[in-house]
This record gives sequence, C-alpha cells and structure tokens, in this order.
Amino acid sequence: MLKGFNYPLTPKGKSTLNPPPPWYYSADFLNIEFWSDPAAVAAVLPSGLDPDP
Repeated sequence: MLKGFNYPLTPKGKSTLNPPPPWYYSADFLNIEFWSDPAAVAAVLPSGLDPDP
C-alpha cells in the first residue's frame, strides 16, 4: 500500500514534498511600493526613515 500525504506516494511514505498536517506558518512584514516626488515623501516620513531613491 502506498503512503504519504502528497504525491509522490511511496511504500514508506517518506518521499512526499510536505509532511502531514498540521502545518504552522508565520510571517510579519509590510511592503508598500508607490511612485512619488522624493522631496514630498521626505517631508512626511518619521525620523529615522529615508525615501528610497
């Protein structure tokens, strides 16, 4: 009998790409991209942040 959670299924079930659930994912990020006048952005940025040229 073939075993495993995902393909490829094998007799021992050890060739699957993902282990059986439960899976735990975690990420914290913020990504903002827009086009603007660099001088206008620099005027409103908090101290310690610089606009990307």
